Amino acid sequence: EQATLFVLDWAEPGAASPRSDLAIDVPEAVTAARFDGRRVYVVTALAVDPLWVIDVSDPAAPFLAGHLEMEGQLDYVEPRGDRLLALGHTPEGGGVFQLQVSLLDVSDPARPLLLARRWFGPDWGFVPAGPDDLRKAFQVLDGRGLVLVPFQGFDRGTWAWTGGTQLLTFSPDGLDLGGFVPHAGAVKRAFALDPPGLLAAWSDERLQTIDATDPSSPVELAAIDLARPVWDIAVVGAAAAELSGDPWRGASELVVVPAADPDAAVPTARV
Repeated sequence: EQATLFVLDWAEPGAASPRSDLAIDVPEAVTAARFDGRRVYVVTALAVDPLWVIDVSDPAAPFLAGHLEMEGQLDYVEPRGDRLLALGHTPEGGGVFQLQVSLLDVSDPARPLLLARRWFGPDWGFVPAGPDDLRKAFQVLDGRGLVLVPFQGFDRGTWAWTGGTQLLTFSPDGLDLGGFVPHAGAVKRAFALDPPGLLAAWSDERLQTIDATDPSSPVELAAIDLARPVWDIAVVGAAAAELSGDPWRGASELVVVPAADPDAAVPTARV
């Protein structure tokens, strides 16, 4: 396997033609790629993870400007001028496939630098988004200096699934791990709300609002059910008791709802 960059002339939409190509001749798979102005960032991975910086100032003659080798792999790259924020996995924290966010300095394309890396979550984690959707799931909030990573994972220590939103704070020269907010269900997205400090997260089961005024200690403000997986239900007079949750995540609960409205988004009670 190898990575190859192809540059096409597309002046006429119906008549695209090859202009140049550049091979990165390494026996590794491409895990991430991103175009940013006159540069292309390509990540390949096997046992170590090179970041390749490609100069496309002259589309007819792209060339490798520099590269950086680091542990683990990068799955998504978000350019921010002469900095990159990247989402990936690493064994550095002792986990098999632990999630991590990295901050890289690409001000000198010949000498890209890893400024900071923070890993989090259980020793096997993933962001529930395909390669084309990672830019929606991996949220970089520039005005707030925040990164939001909704993820799920399996903790081999407790033999249980976990999921929620991890917060990180960043500046041009620093990246720090913030707090974590658990979420019921398979969390899909986390995003900013107004006013600043207010966030939301949603899954296949629940919509959640979060107070992140202090990013190191975010807390759930409220949650409303979108859907509940119900294994069994018992009607007792005007009330119904639902055995609900996901046994794989260990999030089983007893939910009490009006018998006449068993799908109520806000239950009468839950344990």
